[in-house]
Amino acid sequence: MTEAVALRGLEEFQEISDVSDATHEYTVAWFDSFGGRNARGIFFRGNHAAIAARAKKRRALRLPLAPFAPLLNPLSVRAFNAAYYRASQHRQPHAQHYDPFFYPLDAIANWNVAYGRRGFVQYQCVIPIAAGVEPLAEILDRTARSRMASFLTVIKKFADVESPGILSFPRPGTTLCLDFAAKSAALLPMRETFDAIVAAAGPYALQRLQALRRVVETFRERPDLPAVLKGPMPAALKSLKGLTQMGGDSGAYRMLLFAGDHPVLPVNAAVERTARRLGYGAGGARDFRQSAQNVRDAVARELPATSAAHRTAYVYLAHHGVTICKQADPECPICPLKAECPGRKAIVAGVGGA
Repeated sequence: MTEAVALRGLEEFQEISDVSDATHEYTVAWFDSFGGRNARGIFFRGNHAAIAARAKKRRALRLPLAPFAPLLNPLSVRAFNAAYYRASQHRQPHAQHYDPFFYPLDAIANWNVAYGRRGFVQYQCVIPIAAGVEPLAEILDRTARSRMASFLTVIKKFADVESPGILSFPRPGTTLCLDFAAKSAALLPMRETFDAIVAAAGPYALQRLQALRRVVETFRERPDLPAVLKGPMPAALKSLKGLTQMGGDSGAYRMLLFAGDHPVLPVNAAVERTARRLGYGAGGARDFRQSAQNVRDAVARELPATSAAHRTAYVYLAHHGVTICKQADPECPICPLKAECPGRKAIVAGVGGA
């Protein structure tokens, strides 16, 4: 069930977003790139339908867009934005298939060719909540003044949820995404200006610098560490566990998997919970470390002995544990694995499996 609410400006976006965070699982906003800090926009929010609502699945169209690519200019984008703003408002909740909600651009299969032969440049950043809306407003103002039409301008909030990937982009804050046709020499200096605005908003730049310094210091103190990581796993694991930067066994195993290319499964709380509910390593364990090892051994019995297979398993299990198989109130009704999950009956009965 989805809604599309018209809004004006970043302050109203923040207000609607704060309210929607408590009532809707999915939220995102589109903004008219020509409006600057007071741009009009549409706030999209949705929840999985609680009833068996039927929504029609769309068919992607393939249009002859290439001949019209030169027409992608401020005038045509302004006209598209006005039409999109009027057509997209649906204040009342209505049933909608997930595909157009999550992937609106895919209504046109070859939408990317509209940018021309040189394609497009996407700029995305995250501004900490504590910095307020002013950094985003400044970026939107500069975009509007540049007249380099952003065909797609998206703003949404990231929550404080641990990401399963070690190089994942999302972090707590408000993210802005802009798409520009790659045909103007002014794009690079404007991007550098955006970078300066984001850096001034902090504190992510300082956090990254501090993290890099710790890594550099570690490798200076341990010039043998790269070779150790690639060497026999018992010795590598022992060396990594002695480093405070690893944050425990899970961090050490992540380093072994992603940097050392060892076929091992890092097990954090999300991975352990998901795997155990699915029946892997479900036997008794005296503590989390033993439970994690049980999971690691059980999963390894069914995986190819390759680092690629273990990386895939880790990312999927960790993501599933954060988004679906949560500690409290797991989303069993929408879980794609519910038919194969031995822990589901215990969860539904409220007698275990957590």
